[in-house]
Amino acid sequence: WRIPGEPRMRALHLDPDGTLWVGVSQGLFRGALDSELVPVEAFGAAEISTIRAARAGGLWIGSDQGVVRWHENRAQQRIGMAEGLGS
Repeated sequence: WRIPGEPRMRALHLDPDGTLWVGVSQGLFRGALDSELVPVEAFGAAEISTIRAARAGGLWIGSDQGVVRWHENRAQQRIGMAEGLGS
């Protein structure tokens, strides 16, 4: 796979359905194991630090901008400094 720029890989997650999620120093990418990775535009150039499966489905994704619950192909919940998350 190729990711534009010179990002540093920070997190990997493989869904049961075969979707590979790659968190890097310049955003979040996803794709099938046998296809090209594409950027997840909702994260822009955020530095992704962790990707974890959520018990209720979807993912929890941590970045330098806070934590996002990603479910059904969109950000369902965002928790950042405005919601009381520390730096």
